[in-house]
Amino acid sequence: MAKKEKRKKQKGSSKGTKFNILNELISFDEEDLYLSIVGYGKHGRGKTTFAGTAPNPVFLDFNEHGTLSIRGKGLKGWRIEDWEKVEDIYWFLHSGEHDFETVVWDTGTQAADVCLEWVMGVKSQYDSSAGTLVTRQDWGNMSKHMKYWVTKFRNLPMHKIFLFQEKSLDEEDVEEGSSLVVPMVSPAVRETVCAAVDIIARFELVEKKVKMGKGENQKVKKVPTYRMRIGPNATYHTKFRTPEGVALPEEYYFIESPTFNKVLDLYKKLSKNNK
Repeated sequence: MAKKEKRKKQKGSSKGTKFNILNELISFDEEDLYLSIVGYGKHGRGKTTFAGTAPNPVFLDFNEHGTLSIRGKGLKGWRIEDWEKVEDIYWFLHSGEHDFETVVWDTGTQAADVCLEWVMGVKSQYDSSAGTLVTRQDWGNMSKHMKYWVTKFRNLPMHKIFLFQEKSLDEEDVEEGSSLVVPMVSPAVRETVCAAVDIIARFELVEKKVKMGKGENQKVKKVPTYRMRIGPNATYHTKFRTPEGVALPEEYYFIESPTFNKVLDLYKKLSKNNK
């Protein structure tokens, strides 16, 4: 009985060096707010333009060379053709010896290809029989490295944006209730990155009817409009992580002419409403 009472007393105590782990206890309400976003869509739907509106972003351009939309804004980044650069960039950003506030992968789809080439290149150094045929082991190694580094970048103390091209799945290839249009990357990597972020958005270009003129001269004109889909949908993979008990209002299912600040302000508004 005495031993049990003693053990119970020690378990409930928070004094002394035995419980120094309490010094590392943090308040999630007081942590700095960093958003992590997956953005996907077809070419020319405004993904890179959106990323360029984030606070002081730095881009990892994985063989995309699609940065014309953000020229003239003084933005910086790296052209990634060698996967080994990814680790070097991570440790640079992790050091904090820079002024960047957002890191952008443009795109994760191409990043997987760069990683796969690196995996196969490493293999060929040790296997003289290795050719251009991609094996299941190659895909597995690529997925392993992608998942590891996506998670490492996600944990950096800055905003994170992972851009992807999109892929349409065949209905017979997906489980009931699963999305049919998703970020284009291997299923294993997609599952990891989509689970790791706060927001999954599809970037779209639609025609919006706008009234032009007045009176008898008034006409309805179709105007191309860029928008960001974040509301729940049975076809498109989307997510907007909100505080418990707070649902995303339908009026915010789409964000027209999306910018990073519009998304951040929406998140802050929903968090404030929860208090």
